[in-house]
Parts: sequence; structure tokens; C-alpha cells
Amino acid sequence: MVRVTSGAQHRPKRRALLITWLVTYVAFYGMYKIYDQWWATRFLLPGAPALIVGGLVAVHRAMRWWIERGGETQARRRTMYVTTAMVAVISLVWLGVANVRLRTFAIRDQERIYRESVRWAAERIPPGSVVVTGLVSGAAFYYSDLTVVNQATVGTRFLVKIRKETEPNGHPWYALLFPGEIIEVKQKIPGDWQRLGNFAHVELWQRVPKINGDPAGDPSSARASDEAV
Repeated sequence: MVRVTSGAQHRPKRRALLITWLVTYVAFYGMYKIYDQWWATRFLLPGAPALIVGGLVAVHRAMRWWIERGGETQARRRTMYVTTAMVAVISLVWLGVANVRLRTFAIRDQERIYRESVRWAAERIPPGSVVVTGLVSGAAFYYSDLTVVNQATVGTRFLVKIRKETEPNGHPWYALLFPGEIIEVKQKIPGDWQRLGNFAHVELWQRVPKINGDPAGDPSSARASDEAV
């Protein structure tokens, strides 16, 4: 980095490196489905150093131009130092306010719900069960021994096929979902879904098979628009 950011002979390469570094991530992110939450921009973080280095280089060149234009005097140098300090203070204050407003330091506690809800559910779900998940699928995979099916990544017919091959053979079906996700699960796998409880916002459901046969869950009664496997 020292060689890139110093020396006139390296300026074209330095400029090209910084531009390519930042634009590459912005271009790839432009093809990503953007959500309204601010933390969805985390995929741009690898390009942030290029933006920071580029900004520092621009400020350094602007200061040098300002001094060279009017001559290097004690007053001008003092003004440069004061201006730089003011920009740094304003930036730090803005970062502090933004961190408080966006609650960035609370992310650890907020994200803990995934791990803790999975552990809570694992204590209540009998071994051999099949658990339908959505947003908690990653936590269920890493923090439990549950057999997990992510309803967001498989089609309706595949879900129904798995259920028909497992549920009659003593593998009950449960669902560990955030509010609203159960609607899509019920559309894909109709039946008697009973809510057993919740851990914070995460809800635990159980599908109760009918005693005299269980026609529910047939692909023809599921949502016809989802045919992917």
C-alpha cells in the first residue's frame, strides 16, 4: 500500500487500483436484491477501504494544492491543521450519532435470537423429527442436530414428497419460523398446524396428522404457482 500511495510515477496505477477496487464491489452489489434495511449494504464493506484510502489521497492532494497555490506560510499551515481537526471531529461525532440511531452496537444481542431460539426449540422437538425453517435455517444447521428443511429453497412438490416419505414412518413435522413465515408453509404443506409456543419472535409449530388418513398436503391442494424442486 505504501508503494501504491506514494510517488508521482505510481499515480496512474494508484488511481486505477482504487477505482477498480471500489467499482468491482459496487457493480456486483448492483445485481443483488436490495432490501430496505441499512445492514443489507454490508456486502459493500470489502470496497470500503478503497473509498477511505481514496478520500485520504484526495484530501492530501487538496491540502497540498492549497498550500502551494498561496505559498507555505505559518498561518496557512495552521489553518490546514485546524480544518483537518474539525473535519475529523465532525466525522467522529456523526459516526457516534449514527451508531446510536441505528443501534449498531446492539446487533450482537439482536442476532442472538437465532441461536437461542434454535436451542430452545431443540429441547422441545423429539429426535427424528423434520423441522421446516426459514430465516433460522442457518442457526438450526450450526447450533443443533435437527433435521432441517428450508422452505424458502425447495419447491412445494419436493416438500410434499419429503413429508409423505417421513411423516407416516414416525417422523413428525415441526416448523420454527418468524411471524408471517407460517403462512407460506401452510400454503405449501396444508394441514393442521398447531402453535406450540415461541421464543421471543420465533414461533414453534407442529403439524398434526389426521387420524383417519391425511389427504392434506397433496400437491394439487398446495400452491400451484410453486413447481420448482
